[in-house]
Amino acid sequence: MQGRNLKTQAPLTSPPKVDDLQRLLKAAQTGTPVNQTIAIPDRAKYVLKVQMTRASSGLGRSKAADAAPIWTLIDGIQTLWEYSTTDVELIFNLLEESLYVKPAAPAADFAAPAPAVVEQVTYGASPLRAGNFEAQPAMPEAPIAATVAAQASSQTIQLSGNLSELGVCELIQTISVAKMTGRLDITSGLQSVEIYFEDGAPRRASYRSDSMTAAPKNLTDEEVIVEAMTWFNGFFHFNASMKSAERFAMKRLDLLLMEGAALRDYIVSIEGAGLTDDSVPVKYGSPSEADFEKALQNAAPVDMQSQKAIYIAFDGKATLAEVVTQSQLPKSAWLPIVFNLSKSKLIGISVKAKPEESAAEITQAPGAKEAVREAFQQMLRSDTGLMSYQLFMHFLEVEYHRALKLRLPFSLIIIGVHKEEATIREELSSDDLKLVAEKIRLQLEPFDYVAHYQTYNLAVLLPHRPSASAKECVAKIINDFNIELAQTGNAVRFVWSLGAGCIPEDGIKLDALLAKVEKERMPV
Repeated sequence: MQGRNLKTQAPLTSPPKVDDLQRLLKAAQTGTPVNQTIAIPDRAKYVLKVQMTRASSGLGRSKAADAAPIWTLIDGIQTLWEYSTTDVELIFNLLEESLYVKPAAPAADFAAPAPAVVEQVTYGASPLRAGNFEAQPAMPEAPIAATVAAQASSQTIQLSGNLSELGVCELIQTISVAKMTGRLDITSGLQSVEIYFEDGAPRRASYRSDSMTAAPKNLTDEEVIVEAMTWFNGFFHFNASMKSAERFAMKRLDLLLMEGAALRDYIVSIEGAGLTDDSVPVKYGSPSEADFEKALQNAAPVDMQSQKAIYIAFDGKATLAEVVTQSQLPKSAWLPIVFNLSKSKLIGISVKAKPEESAAEITQAPGAKEAVREAFQQMLRSDTGLMSYQLFMHFLEVEYHRALKLRLPFSLIIIGVHKEEATIREELSSDDLKLVAEKIRLQLEPFDYVAHYQTYNLAVLLPHRPSASAKECVAKIINDFNIELAQTGNAVRFVWSLGAGCIPEDGIKLDALLAKVEKERMPV
């Protein structure tokens, strides 16, 4: 039935222009979904679908023209992305990124990766420290050396890295000082945000969660930015080619940064007291209303009624996450409340012995782990102890789809290695490959993979790692291997060549990523 009401436009043989997108949007605003086929010669066939969500008119009817359109790009049966926006310029940018593979950049020197020091940001005020009720939120203490993995050219600047090495506050300060324009993507677990900057100033932001159990968050653009500032773990990627024409009024950036810095301090203090999302806080004592207010008189300034409501909700049964979700308060409101209650010794954690069933489950874990390890070993080649090329390609494709779904980066490194003695070069034996693989595996995370690639090469799959971090990791492995080999006094040396690629830094097509990595493999 749905197909009868579908408008199919004449196929395009080139990427749609902004005018084409405006035409599609206008056609979809009649209330009927629109399909636009994009058949570029020598490329895959795409379908761009536009449909309107229904917004209530307040009279029991809905008005499609007043709702936000949903744009979906499909490659065969696979959905590449889906966005709800009226910003056709944003959709134009997304299509450019999806339909074309970026031109290859000059190969980096893997043996000596040199991260670029982007900027030093200095602020005079000291930050609010956990436990200091008197202090006002302030900018992080100076100086902050924002050292990030950077790729720069005359036209674009790209930053990517790990939040454990560069916090969101420092990252946003760097973008602000450098007056950068583009989109900052930040991912932490199943949560992600997009922040669009223009000349270093945030213009719009959106939040997304892929969790099926977490309560939905309806955040304003300002709240999205502050939410991201409270994340301590995750990954970031700045894409200067992504721009948006939409603009939303926001507070000054320095005020948002001060708010974010204060919330981070609250989190440190709360977690230091043992309060986590899964913990079950309990009330300490039974204070009267006067005693309750007296205990909080020097605390961080928060509405007293809200603090009383949260305090009452801690019944010794509900977790911290359940209480704050039920309150329907944004993180910027409930964090200082929980901080105040914790620092004032009004709530805390009740330590209980673990039930006997838990202990029994723990004793069974080693056997289960051994069974899993045995099963995995059976998948490896007996001669080299490595995953076969065919099996690796399966895991690579699985990781590719997972990364697109969760919007997380992953990197692929292809390693060519030979032995050389007295100018005679030869392929590695099975024993040599096994030795190299063992050395590589020692420095990888449990979720990383090392395998055969085609006939004589090795491949390393590094989930969650952007390109610069992956190159640095593999460069260190090779350097350590060469040093260890030299110390043995062996006349044989190993000759290495490397190629590296990352999704989404190098596009979102797996075949294009493989072609880039193979083509750009260079001697170390």
